[in-house]
Amino acid sequence: MSNNSCRLNVSWSVEDVKHLRPKWSDERCQDVLDRVFEGLEEAAVTAGWDVLEWGCEDEGKYDDLIDIRGFAHSKRSL
Repeated sequence: MSNNSCRLNVSWSVEDVKHLRPKWSDERCQDVLDRVFEGLEEAAVTAGWDVLEWGCEDEGKYDDLIDIRGFAHSKRSL
């Protein structure tokens, strides 16, 4: 990375909430997004720091990050 930083852009949508609660109205889904936004943001930052720290502990563990991505994907698919 040329600017010595890493940026991650994650967005959640009404459709994501509808995936979990298909019978809810768009308005109710948006309300959930509005209410949980700060918690989602904080959780993402905390998880990022945890993964970064874990990756710095032993550079050989970096290859195991694939497992984290697989876990995240499997949780999303539930």
